[in-house]
Amino acid sequence: MIKKILIVFAFVILGGLCYYLSLTTIKKNKVKTKALHTLGVLNSEWKMKTSEKDEKFSTTFNSSTILIDGVYTSMEGPISYNRFKLNEEENELYWITKFEGMANSKYNSEKISNDFICHINLYHSDVEHFARMGLNERISRQQSDILMLTKGGLSITFPNGFGYPLYSNEKILVGTQALNLNKENEIFNVDYKFKLHYLKNKDKQLQPLYMRYVVLALPYKGKDEQTKPSINGDEKMFVRCAGPNNRMENDRGEKMTTFWKIPTGKHSFVSNVTKILSLKKEETIHFINVHVHPYATSLELRDSTANSTVFKSIITSSKEKKGIENITEFSSIKGVKLYPTHQYYLVQKVNNTSNKEIDMMASMFLYFYDEDLDKKLN
Repeated sequence: MIKKILIVFAFVILGGLCYYLSLTTIKKNKVKTKALHTLGVLNSEWKMKTSEKDEKFSTTFNSSTILIDGVYTSMEGPISYNRFKLNEEENELYWITKFEGMANSKYNSEKISNDFICHINLYHSDVEHFARMGLNERISRQQSDILMLTKGGLSITFPNGFGYPLYSNEKILVGTQALNLNKENEIFNVDYKFKLHYLKNKDKQLQPLYMRYVVLALPYKGKDEQTKPSINGDEKMFVRCAGPNNRMENDRGEKMTTFWKIPTGKHSFVSNVTKILSLKKEETIHFINVHVHPYATSLELRDSTANSTVFKSIITSSKEKKGIENITEFSSIKGVKLYPTHQYYLVQKVNNTSNKEIDMMASMFLYFYDEDLDKKLN
């Protein structure tokens, strides 16, 4: 009997190992992180602490610990997320004004711990949030993302007089994905700290913002079809898709991807984002931040109808290592207008100075003045 149990146990272990080895890198990391937390090998606890100073509030989130045991390019490292409510005892409207994040590891003294941040996210439930705001028509039509930070832009502050409204007892999701581009053959732990700043503005002196996410999407062909590295002018060329989860089709049934491969050298990529913006009326942007992968040099939102640049973010790469040092953002009290009759494009420039093919993506987070919500709140 014992022999049979041992044989079954061996088959279970072998089957589990085969299953694990068949997974993608990111799925392996999810399984591994879950196992390490469940077994108590790594700290699985999240902590939240709120403080107040001069009627300004901040909530700090300390994440669980994750293991870095290899090189992870963008979008494939271990993930740590948790759900919170800022204050279950209140049913009050809070106004988010700032969000910042940092990483903690054994490399703190070298000031490179933040190199292990791919991105930091803050989400709300689109069903709960828009229903409570009286904006049911936005459910499933507007992103549930509130904020996103990335290496090179780990702190964002909305312009004075603006904020993102959120109920105190509303469910939010906070988390991060790890990155490791340079530390090969090393094993170490990383945890993350996020700080959310907000006001309790009972008199509603702030103006609300809402976010639209626009991403650069490019046509690709299958594995056995001929591909080319970029889109230049009106000539259509095809990229090589880098991830199955980032595939889609456009209105013409063409295969598109938001995550692609780039060979060495300089390249330009262009994508029409007019439909993603879906502007029904003239609207004003007051804040823009950007997410790109290493070796991008700029990302521009261009108004082709007016032949002008709405905003161009300049990306500065690290000189001594692979990674991004700085990404410029747009912040304006006056804002810049976008028009429903205009055509808008994302234009990305890349200079792959490495000696191999790299992964790339490019997106912008556009924060518009929310006129509809402002009327409801007034």
